[in-house]
Amino acid sequence: MSFPHDWRDLQIALALREHGSLSKVAALLDVSPSTVSRRLDGLEAQIGSPLFDRHTTGYTLREEGAYLLDALGPVPDFVHEWQRRLANRRDASLQTVTITAPALLLMEFSALVPRFMQAFPSWRLVLLEEDRVEALHRSEADIALRVMRQPDEDLWGHLV
Repeated sequence: MSFPHDWRDLQIALALREHGSLSKVAALLDVSPSTVSRRLDGLEAQIGSPLFDRHTTGYTLREEGAYLLDALGPVPDFVHEWQRRLANRRDASLQTVTITAPALLLMEFSALVPRFMQAFPSWRLVLLEEDRVEALHRSEADIALRVMRQPDEDLWGHLV
């Protein structure tokens, strides 16, 4: 017996357990009934045991199928939640901009914050009072406002 390689096969088996009909599962998952049948056959071949008895009126879960699907039933929900958390973490990091500047520059820059928030309402702006360029090197900030003629050669800058 090998473990299923595709979570969609497990999703099909779980949906078939719940609905008992290829056509209902096909409509639910927006695939053809033949796709549901083919994927179920592949899953059963992969694990080396039939999960369902086939009848003219539908599918009924076998004892072996019940054991496996009861044990693995929460897995697709767990995988979906895990993917959602990863996406949210990625989205949050993309939507947060950290700006570091000396106190005097931050006071001047703070007048622009309402316009920035209006232009980018889903973003979170973090302002840090920091004089050292090392904040960028340590990835503590995305943007550093500094008073200097030329940034260090490993930094990129604009004269404002």
